[in-house]
Amino acid sequence: MDKLKKVEEIVKASCLTSKRFKAHKFQWAHVQSVRKFAIELAKKLNADIEIVDMAALLHDIGRVRYSHEDHEKTSAEDSEKILKELDYPNEFIKKVIRAVLTHRGSALPEPETTEEKIVACADAMSHFDNLLTLFYVYMRDFEKTPEEAREWTVGKIEKAWRKVCKIPEAKELLEEKYKAAKLIFADKIQWD
Repeated sequence: MDKLKKVEEIVKASCLTSKRFKAHKFQWAHVQSVRKFAIELAKKLNADIEIVDMAALLHDIGRVRYSHEDHEKTSAEDSEKILKELDYPNEFIKKVIRAVLTHRGSALPEPETTEEKIVACADAMSHFDNLLTLFYVYMRDFEKTPEEAREWTVGKIEKAWRKVCKIPEAKELLEEKYKAAKLIFADKIQWD
């Protein structure tokens, strides 16, 4: 088995067996969506696809294993351990770790390289593949009303769109989905 497949198995198993939160199956779908967008952007921007793919695969491993809080740091730490165990070159590991560490965009450090910016953007882009799941999971896991979940989802859409707009190629890919999402979640939900 090649090393990328081994990492994929580790991440998938972590997502699908996580006891930390109920949305573990959604988390694996999220990782797959991030990878899809990251690879597509890497091709468009002539970035290092291997680094982008690996960072997209590992970007939330700390989130599913430990906690959402500071998960970029725990994800970077676990990524380093996994990649070292599989004998990846140190320079490759450093670049992947940096992309994992900067993927949130809202936490420091900021993404600097094209690869880092792609992973952060692809993470935001993935929300547009999973809007209804985000809405449902937020409502269920946090015991919110449909209107509270709608408001949270609208906020998530806007935050994700701001990240997407930092890369013109990403904005072009998602503009129609953004417009559709705004339309779907435009009306308040009456919940008496």
